[in-house]
This record gives sequence, structure tokens and C-alpha cells, in this order.
Amino acid sequence: MGGVRWAFQCGSWTPTRPEWLQCDEKDRIGKLVLRRLVCDRMGVPWADIGLERSPRGKPYLANPACSSPEAGVWSSNTSHQGDCDVLAAEHVLQVGVDVMKTTMPGSSSVPEFFHIMTRQFTVYEWSVIR
Repeated sequence: MGGVRWAFQCGSWTPTRPEWLQCDEKDRIGKLVLRRLVCDRMGVPWADIGLERSPRGKPYLANPACSSPEAGVWSSNTSHQGDCDVLAAEHVLQVGVDVMKTTMPGSSSVPEFFHIMTRQFTVYEWSVIR
């Protein structure tokens, strides 16, 4: 079973006042994306999907309603910053995703920026970056 990678670029959307989303709506849209993942990839009927949050705030599927192997162990993660929203999900494997603006602050050089970001990446990620 393949992983899922969804990205949404929202920068070109310039909502009118009536279209502007309230915080409650943003939360509901996030749940909608997760529900779509659970329904499409895990085979759980839409009406039977139960999403809850861990003590750290991470959403998870509570009591999947089907015994399909596709509904087994999935890891998912979402992130957003500015006008970019992403979702990554994998069956069996642990997954994480993070979106961040990469413009350097002020007069920072590339080496200074990398020094500031040292703790943000794993050793393997740094090997790819360099």
C-alpha cells in the first residue's frame, strides 16, 4: 500500500469578507482532509470514522469500524505555514512532515542560517541538505 502526500497552496486565494474562514472552519477543514484519508485509504465508511486527539494534540483514528488490513497501522502528520498546507501518511511506517518558511532573517548568511537550524533536522536530513 503506497503512502499519501497531499499539498495545498492557498496563496492565490483572496477571500472576500463573507468567504473568510473562522478558526472553527479551519479546524473542520483539517478534519475533512483526515476523514478523506481514512475513508479513501483505510476503507473505513465515512459515517463510521471517529477521530480523536492524543494528549499532545495529534489526531488519530479511534476504534476503526472495519477489520480490513488497510485500516491497520497508519501514521499521518499535517503541517501548515503561510499559504502552504501539507499532509503525509504511510501504512505501517512512521511519518512526519513540517512546512516552514525558508527565507533567511535579516543579514544572515547561509552558514549562519544552517547553524540556527541545526536541531531541526536529523543527521540523515542534513546529509541530503549538504
